[in-house]
Amino acid sequence: MVADACPACGLHLKDHDTGDGPMFFAILIVGFLVTFTAGFVEFAFSPPFWVHAALWIPATFITCFLVLRVSKSMLIHWEYKLSLLKDKH
Repeated sequence: MVADACPACGLHLKDHDTGDGPMFFAILIVGFLVTFTAGFVEFAFSPPFWVHAALWIPATFITCFLVLRVSKSMLIHWEYKLSLLKDKH
């Protein structure tokens, strides 16, 4: 959810809709990071399966929430910067 207006400058943000774009970037980035890191840990240390589950399930959720916030704000910024809204406020 996006705030109605920016508290610092008053920019109207209600009409900015990023759709499924942030989820795409989150899945792409987090999927690569977690898969690469889990593969590295598996080949370097060969831990048991429960260690992988204990490491990568929470890491995936936490990283997704962080990446979603950043990617959503980046897409809103690009939408504003590129003037993709027809009705500017």
